[in-house]
Amino acid sequence: MLDSTIKQLAGSDRASRLDAYMMLSRALKASNNLPDRIALQDKMSLFMSFIERDVKAKNENGSLDTTLIIHALNLLSTF
Repeated sequence: MLDSTIKQLAGSDRASRLDAYMMLSRALKASNNLPDRIALQDKMSLFMSFIERDVKAKNENGSLDTTLIIHALNLLSTF
């Protein structure tokens, strides 16, 4: 699960990144063992770089992409 989430977050498709943020956040809230906490710790710096990138995201007209920012921050608060 983490690998597919990382692939989605690493991509340039906004909809895939939104989906990845939502799915991982829901999975973390729903289960104590999904995904594996050790694997998650090993990837934390990568997730933080994605979150840092996306809280600065802008949409086509140059304004902040608030939807993407909210989902990135939601995952951060879930961590």
